[in-house]
Amino acid sequence: MTTELEKIDKKILKLNKELRPLENKRHKLKKAEEFDEAKELVSKCFVYRNSYGGNETWPMYVRVLRVTKYGELRALEIQKTPRGIEIELVDKYLNTYQCSSYKKISLKRFQTAYAKLIKKIQEGM
Repeated sequence: MTTELEKIDKKILKLNKELRPLENKRHKLKKAEEFDEAKELVSKCFVYRNSYGGNETWPMYVRVLRVTKYGELRALEIQKTPRGIEIELVDKYLNTYQCSSYKKISLKRFQTAYAKLIKKIQEGM
């Protein structure tokens, strides 16, 4: 004799089996949408006010180079921090909220900042 609780558990199992494929499909559609949005950022340049968590801030310049197969943005980041000059090629996932903190700039402004940092390296900072 099955109890009411066992009947409910069976029903939940059945519903979960039906739900799983729908969740997978939803996930794939969402990823495809995010990938398309990310592709729109390729070759765009940004500046971001960076810090180590204190009051001191500095500009970090970012140029999006491409979208990885995982939907992350491959970007060149350059910045002169209190610890020195950093030039990094990074893969990052930025959601809409994070992107709002990045101010769009021209390629020329990015290139100017890059040239200044390279000059500082050549001069020994």
